Amino acid sequence: MAIRSQFKKISIIGAGSWGTSIALTIAETYPDITIYMWAYEKNVVSSINSRHENIQFLPNVILPTNIRATGSIREAVSDSDVILISTPSKVIPDIAQRIHKHLDPKSHVGFLTKGFCKYQDEVLTISQTIGKIIPELKDRVVAIYGPSHAEEVSLHYHTCLNVAGKNVTSRKIFIHFLSSHSIQCRETDDIIGVEMGGTLKNPAAIAAGMISVLPNCGDNLSGALISEALKEMLKIGRLFNVRDETIIDISGLGDLVATALSDHSRNRRFGKDIGLQIIEKGNALRFIDRVLLRFKPQFVLEKMSENLHYLAEGAYAIEPLIELAEANGISIPVYRSLYEVLLNKKDPSLLIETIKNPDKFEEIYRRTKIQISDKKKGLENVGGRAFRSIIEGRVLSSFIAADGSSSDTPIPLESVINNINELRNQSSLYGSSVEENKRLNAITDKNYEKPLKRLINHYVDDVADLYTVFFNRTGMIILSFLRVINRLSGNGGILDISGDVDQIRNLSDMGNPLYVCSYSSISDLFILIFSIKKARLPFPRFMVDSDKVKTSLEKMAIKLMGGFIIDASKINNIVYREVVKQYLSTLTENGVPFLYFPEIAHKTSVQNAIGADSFYSMISDIIFRHTVEILLIPMELSYASSMDESILSLMALRKHMSRSAMINFSEPAFLSEFTKETESITTLGEKVQKIWKRDKKIFPHVMVSKILQDNNFEIELKQLESASYKYFRILQVSPPSKMKKFLNAGVNSLKKEKTIIKENGMLKVLKRMEVENYAALLLK
Repeated sequence: MAIRSQFKKISIIGAGSWGTSIALTIAETYPDITIYMWAYEKNVVSSINSRHENIQFLPNVILPTNIRATGSIREAVSDSDVILISTPSKVIPDIAQRIHKHLDPKSHVGFLTKGFCKYQDEVLTISQTIGKIIPELKDRVVAIYGPSHAEEVSLHYHTCLNVAGKNVTSRKIFIHFLSSHSIQCRETDDIIGVEMGGTLKNPAAIAAGMISVLPNCGDNLSGALISEALKEMLKIGRLFNVRDETIIDISGLGDLVATALSDHSRNRRFGKDIGLQIIEKGNALRFIDRVLLRFKPQFVLEKMSENLHYLAEGAYAIEPLIELAEANGISIPVYRSLYEVLLNKKDPSLLIETIKNPDKFEEIYRRTKIQISDKKKGLENVGGRAFRSIIEGRVLSSFIAADGSSSDTPIPLESVINNINELRNQSSLYGSSVEENKRLNAITDKNYEKPLKRLINHYVDDVADLYTVFFNRTGMIILSFLRVINRLSGNGGILDISGDVDQIRNLSDMGNPLYVCSYSSISDLFILIFSIKKARLPFPRFMVDSDKVKTSLEKMAIKLMGGFIIDASKINNIVYREVVKQYLSTLTENGVPFLYFPEIAHKTSVQNAIGADSFYSMISDIIFRHTVEILLIPMELSYASSMDESILSLMALRKHMSRSAMINFSEPAFLSEFTKETESITTLGEKVQKIWKRDKKIFPHVMVSKILQDNNFEIELKQLESASYKYFRILQVSPPSKMKKFLNAGVNSLKKEKTIIKENGMLKVLKRMEVENYAALLLK
């Protein structure tokens, strides 16, 4: 009774389902005490105060009138000697700092939150975090843990709780307020042990939810999971010198069983949702969506982009645990396998097989690929600009978190502001239009969100394609017409397409095609896309350097055909660069093929940061983030003759399309195969370079010209074959199976042009410039 008369106000920070249930328990038992609840969400504050119900987190439960909600930490905490924290673990450091400003140093602080905190580069328990931020509390910090679903507590189901803390008085105070006819409190001083049990069971519950929906997994495997998880909980607990009996008590084993097996458990629900995402691979558009796609593409795309938002919380819960284990050399294979499935998108078979045989985790891990969803179908003909809102949202979230900060963003907002300020001082690297300059100038360290959105919008419009089937077909007809005209006029060259295009066509239903080709000039582009269309392969969006597009009409025509345009002058602009990356990422994720030149950074000024290394890094991120299968298709292009390739015009295009060329489609590869530990997606660039060299087709007269050039423009015929083999070895290109026939074709071609003559068993050059031009093609 003394305790009851001493306190007139109790504060609960956090108005989720569990915090609300505890507020209900205390308010019903002590109607003369006011319970102040702090809620982040304004609608929760309103519903509790006006309707006496937490509609968002604990609906259909009427709350006593002595519960008051507020959005002010100060109002909630001031003059309160008993405070209970019930916020997510991720925000505990921030909440503790905010509470500290208004806290009576003699207060008693309890917490209902389970999890680890990352504070000042350390992995800490909740009590350790609060103790560091509010040192004057000393030992007056109490953990309230145990198997306690909010839904059951609010209905007065019988419940057992551990009340743990070093300070006896603090423990007694919380036991006094929490005890009721349905709640029994067990007192202990092993606060770290209680925290370990309550925190470590969460990942196991996620794993239990996941396997509950995976094929051929049932109660038998769940039992094995609980057993293995308990072993690993004991291992981690001993690291913190906690008592084993605490781990196997209600806040450890008891909470593990309840959380892992009950559908009330949010962790189990999270695991089930992730499991269902993995096994539900139907990404084809429904008929109604296909119809809507023609009229409201953005509506359909936004609906498809909606997904679970649990993952960040699940990742936050398990990452510190893995860090602790690795830092201390502790083997926790079941938790590690869950981490790999959740964060690194490994196939869930890793989790299943590890539960069955945890001692063989490393072996199982090495042979496990990432989980792959079926290719999305039905979006291949959607223009890139239709993805605008998705791209804009992703770019913005790269800089600004949901709460307006940049604390957990890949690219700190401060870096973006500094980058824009630097560009202001380099006029040559600043905006290329009045409108762009206006949007850049509007961004400051105090006013950034809306101006940044406008700038991103501007860049998306500048980069994204405007693909339509009609204009694409029109463009292909024009290219075909140009080749026909050239042939009729006697200037048409051959176009030799090789490779197993039938295999690529079949495999493209299983993965999103990504064509990669070495880069020589703008003319390559039109020969390549024409060849892809002629081979009846999925048509890609394709990249064009803005320097090669001189007029607005050319730019529009390129975009309508499916081209996206990159401005070389903006490579140092962080916002622009992120727009390009997210644009390509969004295309790939949604099943839209594209053609890219990874090595273009070495040929032009385009894409410092989106050159070969960064490009493959981006592709790796797409695979792991969105679990999409990508079908990598290396292409090789060889010309029979050289020409001025620096400009883009209709007349120049006609000349480009008259050239003889050989295009080879190399054997495709599914990039998920590179996600095993024994393979690395980071080596893709090297592998593609080797494929380009190996499979490159060489015109016979080009090889003969190179040999002649390097032998002072004459050579004995009998030496030609050995010299040719030498060059194929140097170039690391597979030689033709019939070398003599290959060389005879080259010699005859040059003789026909009267570029060389055959005399006394010798080949001699008559036109050195022509031979030099042909020879130069060998190294392109």
